[in-house]
Amino acid sequence: MGANGSKKQREFARKVAEGSTLADAYADAYDSSGKRETIRREASRLARNPVVAPMIEAESKAIELAELPSRASRRRWVMERLAKESEIGSDSSRIRALELIGRSVGAFDLDENESNESNESDLLASLRARLVGVLPIPIEIDVIPEDEEDDPTPP
Repeated sequence: MGANGSKKQREFARKVAEGSTLADAYADAYDSSGKRETIRREASRLARNPVVAPMIEAESKAIELAELPSRASRRRWVMERLAKESEIGSDSSRIRALELIGRSVGAFDLDENESNESNESDLLASLRARLVGVLPIPIEIDVIPEDEEDDPTPP
């Protein structure tokens, strides 16, 4: 049998971790068709076994970790939501969404080679280039001329 348990014990632990009842997992793993009360009692005893209990815990943790979205997929989801908000949200939410996107890609960080005197077109080009690497579908970023910034009429 050994420290890793028997094949049937491992199968029992996997089935329990996947959500089967102790009795169902026991009946499946041990191909048991005995009395239900006997199966429940043996399943309960097996689940407390010092070799099997840690196996159930390890299987449960492995399943839990596999089901959690990865950091990259969470980041992608957030970026997609921010991109959508930057296109269809209210003025303030669009600005905030673009700010958060810009921060996430380091658009506001100055590289050693960049100076504070970068012009607007260079900054926009840099932001566009960084967004291409992050967003699945790039968004268009337009500059509003200064004389139109205070004009409340939409374009």
